[in-house]
Amino acid sequence: MMNENGFTLSRDRIKDLLHKLNDELCARNIEGELLLVGGAVMSLVYSARESTKDIDALFAPKEEMYAAIESIAKRELLPNGWLNDAVKGFVVETAEFQEYLNLSHLKVLTAVPEYLLAMKCLSCRTGVGSIDKSDIAFLLKLLEIKTREKVISLITKFYPEDKFPTRSLFIIDECLEEISRK
Repeated sequence: MMNENGFTLSRDRIKDLLHKLNDELCARNIEGELLLVGGAVMSLVYSARESTKDIDALFAPKEEMYAAIESIAKRELLPNGWLNDAVKGFVVETAEFQEYLNLSHLKVLTAVPEYLLAMKCLSCRTGVGSIDKSDIAFLLKLLEIKTREKVISLITKFYPEDKFPTRSLFIIDECLEEISRK
């Protein structure tokens, strides 16, 4: 899976970069925190895919983390946005995370599968190259969800029902139908 620039991050590369970020924060005497969501979690935690085009996260302290991320990008020849917080508009106060990695200067938490599924359903992209549908199907299987009602109940635990698009319901139905045939 490559983005338009042919750049991807494998599970091993993500792990390596998280350790490099920890080292960079250590050198700056800063303690940081990452809340990972999206494709990075699908690859890193669940091995549901081989790679992702970037790492979507919330992080703190914001300015210090931006500086450390930029330094790593220059040193490792990574594109701008390799680690970004563009997802901040989708993360809600009720989001649930679990600890993944606790290094000397970096704590990494990942979205729990229920929240990841809700986010994927909310942001569901269906264009060429989008793998949101396969991520949704994977999470439905992982969570052993077999009905649309159960999915909607889970999504509304985090987001108001009027916030997720109708196309998501079609994708959910398609995924549930595919799962039931297997």
